[in-house]
This record gives sequence, C-alpha cells and structure tokens, in this order.
Amino acid sequence: MSLFNIIILAYEMKQNQQDLAGDLIRYNNENEYLEFKLVEYRGEIRGNLIKDVIALANSNHMGDRYIIIGIKKHPHEIEFNAIEHPEDSAGIQQYIHKNITPELKVTYEPFIYEGHKLAFLTICDPVDQPYFSIKDINNSKTRLIGENATFIKKGSYQVLPGRADFDRIYRKKYAAAGLEGKLELSFQNGSREIQIPCIRDIRLPSDVQKDEIENEIHFKEQLWGPDFLAYVENAKLNEPAGYKGMAVPELRERLRTVKMNFQSEDVYYINENRAFKLNIELLNNGTQFLEKALVILTIPGVDGLTVVERIPFTTYQQAVPAFAPEYDYPSVKNAGGRVMVTREIGEVRHGMKTQVFNDALRIVAVEKLAGTMVPVIAQVFGANLFKPQEFELLMRFV
Repeated sequence: MSLFNIIILAYEMKQNQQDLAGDLIRYNNENEYLEFKLVEYRGEIRGNLIKDVIALANSNHMGDRYIIIGIKKHPHEIEFNAIEHPEDSAGIQQYIHKNITPELKVTYEPFIYEGHKLAFLTICDPVDQPYFSIKDINNSKTRLIGENATFIKKGSYQVLPGRADFDRIYRKKYAAAGLEGKLELSFQNGSREIQIPCIRDIRLPSDVQKDEIENEIHFKEQLWGPDFLAYVENAKLNEPAGYKGMAVPELRERLRTVKMNFQSEDVYYINENRAFKLNIELLNNGTQFLEKALVILTIPGVDGLTVVERIPFTTYQQAVPAFAPEYDYPSVKNAGGRVMVTREIGEVRHGMKTQVFNDALRIVAVEKLAGTMVPVIAQVFGANLFKPQEFELLMRFV
C-alpha cells in the first residue's frame, strides 16, 4: 500500500470515529458503555481515569466502550468545556497500561462537535474481564484507588462488583475458554470440501407434456376415412381420458399454455428432484453444551448457481394443502451479491455430531459450472461462545 493510500485510510478512520462520537452525544445518555466527563483527567483527578476505564471495561456489554471528554449532558441542555490542548494519546495509553491489568487497548483523539473542541477515548472491545488496578494511585490529599481494586459500570452508575457480577464474568470467561477451538464444521461427507454434480440433460415436465400433445395432434390430423370413423367409434365407447379425449382445437390451446400450466411442476423438477441436497454437520469437542447455537453460511452469488429459497410444491400440493408436506428449511436470503443461509439449531451436545439443517439445503448448478469451485464461509454463534467461530468450506462442481 502506498504512503498516499495509508494517509487516506487513516483520514477515513478518523472521520468515522468523529462521526461515531457525534452520534453518541446526540442519541445517548450515560450508560454501561458510555461516560461523559466535563474536564480532562489531569493533576489531582488523573487517577480517576483508571477507575472509570476499569468500570467501563468490566461492564456487561459486548464491544467497545467510550469516554467523551469536555461535555456534560443535563436533562434539557448540554454543557461544554473546550479541551484546547488535549493530552497526548501515547501518554494516555502508557498511563492506562501501567495501571490496569490485564492489558487494555485504548485510543485517545481530539475532535470537534458543533464547534466545540472535545476528546474521545475508546476502550477497544475488552474481552478479558475482570480488570483490576495494578497499584495504589494517590493524589496530594488521599488515595484514589487501592492496589487490586476493581469497579463496574451499571447503567449510569459506577459501583463495586458483587458476587453476581463475578459469577457472570467467570461463567462467560470459562464458557468461552471451554469451547474456543473445540468446534468442527463439515459437509455431510465429513469433509470441508464436497463435490456437487451439475444438472445435465434437462427434460422438464412441460417438455414431456408438449411432446405428448404434439403427438396427439399429429395423430388426429393424420386420421382419415375408415380409420377416423373407427377412432371416433372407439372414443365414444371407451371415453378416453387425457389428451386422447380432446379435440384438436382444445389440444392446440393446451399446447399454447403448456409452459404456464406446468410451471409448478417444472420448478419442482429443477429445485427438488434434480437439486443437490446439501447438509452441514457440527461437532462439539468441548466439555459442555453449546447454547443457543446459530449457523450462518455466506455463499457468493455466482451465475448459474441457485441456492433454493424454499422447497417448491407441485400444482396438486398447492391446490390441496392438506397433502402438502411440512418442511423445516433454513432461511435463505439474497443480499448484496451473496446468499446468506441461516439456521438456529439450539443446544449442541458435546461429544456428538449435530446435523445443522433438518431439511437439507437445495443447491442447483448448471453444466457451465463444471470444473469450478465456490468458497463458503460458515460462522457458528452461541450464547456461551464469546466470539463466533469461522470456517471455510468449499463446493466443487463436477
């Protein structure tokens, strides 16, 4: 990457942070991930920075946490205090690193909001709770924070954590550690690569019906003389069903509308009879259940590849719903040139494989895809999985 591109990227990141800070001010009050401070952490109150950062880092929130400095929100107004010469970002980072354990990543940047000079501190996704002070922090009058002290932000209040807070933190911590790297995902063949046959020699139900109608029309138009009279007498006696019982004008009308009349059968033939039935297996090698598991597949949009959105019904099944089967098919959505397949599978027991789809995903690939490959990104989420685990699968078309 060129120096120019690096500069542009840095500028865009800074603009995004400023936009985020502005939205936090406009649309939020103080909460478990947001704190407003009227004055910068300097002099006698510098130690309060450690206390506030620890409290936010320990809060029950997923993602980054923020302190916006130079502002105080009141019920009906916002009070500003311009930060004319904000402290150096490196100094803030070093002070936090020297006084908080485990280590936290933070950023500290000046920004302007509606003409007011403010500062924006971001605590970047603290995932190693609980956080503690490393040593005593004093000012000229008193001790602000003791060694190994810890705090937690609840709503707009900062308090000492209780037993329930530590239970939550350690339950999540050990649950995440217990399942991290312990999940395996594969296709139904036990591999992360699968061969999918392309559809060849397609003869749709409407094509079959078209040929039958055309043959019957041709047969009846060729009848003449004694053969025709014999055919008519036979028809009167036996009342033939189907196309044999239709006159030529009716047959021609059926021929004209055959594609429309058999559209459901054609779709069913392609998307059900000829589709490849794809499934995924999830293996939990941990020592505990994976709770509220969710699997998301991301498949690139490729010309000639269809991920069927729903299992089709025949015309008869549509006309008589009582005879239509019930399916538990995954959610399939097309978005931004890709297909997202989602399936909630609930609790996944440890030590055994779980089939992700109750009804297999239908995949249709045309012949021109033969010899190509399409990568699939699979993500597994869980209530006791701190971060989703990601796998790359491969569909090879033959």
